[in-house]
Amino acid sequence: MQQQQHHRDATMGKETETLCRLVANHLHLAQFEPLRGVLLALRTRNRDLTRHILQSIVARSAQFPNIAWSSSCSSPALLTCLSTLELLQLDDASSVWNFDSESLRLRAEFLVLVQHLIDFVSEKEENDDDEVKLCTRVLDRVLELGFKRLRVDEDDEVENEIEISVSLIEEIELTSLRKLVLHCADVFEALSENIEKQIRRCDLEDNGLEVDVKGGDDDLKEDVDVKVLFGIQKMAQVVHLNAIRESLEGGDVEGAISHIHFLHFDYGLYQSEYRYVPF
Repeated sequence: MQQQQHHRDATMGKETETLCRLVANHLHLAQFEPLRGVLLALRTRNRDLTRHILQSIVARSAQFPNIAWSSSCSSPALLTCLSTLELLQLDDASSVWNFDSESLRLRAEFLVLVQHLIDFVSEKEENDDDEVKLCTRVLDRVLELGFKRLRVDEDDEVENEIEISVSLIEEIELTSLRKLVLHCADVFEALSENIEKQIRRCDLEDNGLEVDVKGGDDDLKEDVDVKVLFGIQKMAQVVHLNAIRESLEGGDVEGAISHIHFLHFDYGLYQSEYRYVPF
């Protein structure tokens, strides 16, 4: 009996090793569907190892060296989001982070939304427009902020070098995205809603977003992140308010009405600021 058990264990170990090699190969080639199939097979043999692999992909923001990105999986943001969805099928999905599974999902979704905007802008870069280039640089930093909010090192702490590389995005820099808000209004609406949910969950998990100057470094970092997220919401609201004013001044009532459903009183502006619209 012991020999049979030993044989079964050895066979299981070889199968697991083979599956892990396949995971590495499919990950290198950015072949997510085959990767998903291998992970499902691995999950029946070792759920903990499967969880660890997926957590590693997400925590590193799918940024591994020499990945050959494909048309079916074209960016770290997409691979991170797809891996997160698979990870959420397992128990203790967010066990290496200090937030819950829903926050994990929201942070991964944030990446895909920002990446969609980057892809849209990249199609315009052929014009060699300085404004477009600035827009791309700001979006790249917003995306890196999103990656940073998912990354952990081996000690389950945010990596210091990443903290240094992601500087605070000033509110005036976000104004470079104003035209993009009008071109991609639905995406910014989804992004603002995602931000609202992220902040609300931070509020629930941390008992408020107010940061004491004597608080810990983690609180201060979270406050900086939240300031940028609030800035994105506020910028989008200002764009739609200005579009309504311009439409009304030009006699385009239907144009003004088309922006109303993008307005939200709790997205970074005081309610009094909405009263300036001359209805």
